[in-house]
Amino acid sequence: MKKIAILHTAKSTVPMFHKLINQNFRDVQIYNWLDDSILPMLMEDAGTLEYAFEKLLTYSRFAEGQGAELILNACSSVGEFKVYARNKISVPVLRIDDPVTDILAAKYRRIGVLATLETTLRPSTELLKGKGRELEISAEVVSGAYEAASKGNQQDHDSLIAKAVMNMLERKEAVFLAQASMSEALRLVPEEFHSAVYTSTACMMEALKQYL
Repeated sequence: MKKIAILHTAKSTVPMFHKLINQNFRDVQIYNWLDDSILPMLMEDAGTLEYAFEKLLTYSRFAEGQGAELILNACSSVGEFKVYARNKISVPVLRIDDPVTDILAAKYRRIGVLATLETTLRPSTELLKGKGRELEISAEVVSGAYEAASKGNQQDHDSLIAKAVMNMLERKEAVFLAQASMSEALRLVPEEFHSAVYTSTACMMEALKQYL
């Protein structure tokens, strides 16, 4: 049985990944490590990013000790942890938005990036820009979506994201929903536009097949 550790910074991604992995793979054991203090900390002070990395490294070492063969970092705001962890642990770390940005950079030039948190925009856009192609990127925070989710109002969260997607598609060839927690909003986007909207979760499931 394969053992995967997943690093979470939001409660919502725990059941999401549990469902996705169990739908796509058999004989996989999942270890979840959740620290929902990281995002509020980064929102208050962006200078605490390295401290957040140290927290994630501690969880990763625990996961390594439990026999995890792979660590998936499910949070885009701390996506650069993959680089930070290099040579510090023996288990490979996957960055949730690596596979999707590979696809976007290869297929499109004009790309819109949407997030519900300001902390996600910089690492996500820099990841895209680093894929070796000159891109025209617009990055925006979906105002009010994070607050709606924080209050348990998933419908408003998803509706605001879907509206932002449609607005962005008027200007861009493709839209990247930069947080895994935004994936469910795709159901509110008209189906004819789905091919131009990319989520990190779907692409990561394909990438995981190479490891499992």
